[in-house]
Amino acid sequence: MNRETFEHAVLTLLDRGATPRTLNLRAVAREVGCAHTNLYNYVSSYPELLWWTVRAALGRLMELTEDAGAPDGTDLIDGYVRFAVAHPAWYRLIWIDALEGDPPPEVAAYLAVPQQAFLAWMARRTGGTAGDEGFLRDVSLVHGYLHGELAAFVAGRLAVRPDEEVARIRAGVARLFPLLFDTQYAPAGTQPTATTSTATPSTGTKGENS
Repeated sequence: MNRETFEHAVLTLLDRGATPRTLNLRAVAREVGCAHTNLYNYVSSYPELLWWTVRAALGRLMELTEDAGAPDGTDLIDGYVRFAVAHPAWYRLIWIDALEGDPPPEVAAYLAVPQQAFLAWMARRTGGTAGDEGFLRDVSLVHGYLHGELAAFVAGRLAVRPDEEVARIRAGVARLFPLLFDTQYAPAGTQPTATTSTATPSTGTKGENS
């Protein structure tokens, strides 16, 4: 038994319909099959456990998208959408649910990893660079679109079936790319192609959780 045992229990309970507000240390300990006092060997409080669970959920997301840079690898957009479709409560925990207190330093450092991975993936797909403020702004627009759509989906605000969500968001990103970059969006395993977009080039210039 270790801290990861309890993080997994929280994720399991969230998948079953629990929320951070309805859970507590006793419920988590009951899922594991131990006394709730055992958790104090690993965390100081329930809010701290939730922060570590955010770190665990983000780790699962990064596993889904870790090969997104390979020509035949998983498409990062698809990875995000499939993650949200499979585990909407995890998505809400990471980016929507309000959590108490400050994250432990290790968790705080990891919160930036998905955003960095997204930026790197966009750079590979478009040829942009992190030093270009216009590129960073346009990446933020794509990032905002993706998370805005997924937030609406996991909140149940969209009349769309889960099996339609990947195609719907993929189509939305495909519409954005030629407006912002001199390339088309090239999903899973394909390469971007040049376009003669007439959009005005970007000039000038989310935080958490990503």
